[in-house]
Amino acid sequence: MYKYSSEQFSTEDDFHIKRFARENIFTKKVKENRVSRVRFEEVRQTIAKARKARPLEEMLRGDAVLYDRETGLLSKRSFERKFKYELSRAKRYKRPLSLAVISIDDFAVIGKQYGDLCIEDCFRAMTRAISKVIRDVDIAARLEHDQVVVLFPETYSSRATICGARLCEKIKKEIINDKLRFLQVRASVGVVSFPTHGREGDELLNKAVEFLHCAQERGGNQAYTE
Repeated sequence: MYKYSSEQFSTEDDFHIKRFARENIFTKKVKENRVSRVRFEEVRQTIAKARKARPLEEMLRGDAVLYDRETGLLSKRSFERKFKYELSRAKRYKRPLSLAVISIDDFAVIGKQYGDLCIEDCFRAMTRAISKVIRDVDIAARLEHDQVVVLFPETYSSRATICGARLCEKIKKEIINDKLRFLQVRASVGVVSFPTHGREGDELLNKAVEFLHCAQERGGNQAYTE
């Protein structure tokens, strides 16, 4: 700390006046910094509260949409980005990658009989079942209005098909809602893998949808691959 000496000043009064002036400037700066920190914290808290209060629809608008609002799964756009990354990774390191497309059997019949709200409840039930079966590293997304897709990194088609069969059983046991406890939802799964069924994203997706239709034509409630 700087020490003042009375020998530096002509009179003792000058010494005290200038010392007081310098200490006063220092004190003023300290107060200004303190006020600035308080204001910064107030602004930060205001912004944080505004973010929490902002509706989810606004946060997930436009290109920033990450999740499907009805099911909580990844959106189709988010899935496409992740699929592109995982496919390029599988190509580079020559690693397995599997894909499953899932759809509710008799989708149109259920919608006609119980309405669109029931369809969304069925999808939410299917989402719950999927989350109980897949791993943390697996990626689930809503592909189309009536389809869900699951990406299985580092997984061969045989293992993905077993997982698809488990999904069918789990979905069938899932309760739709309190009013539709009697309704049993059945689902079919088409399973493909890289590079067995294709090397490009569109090729794999199209083949998975084809296998999904094969499963439905065979009576549904099953996972199908070739």
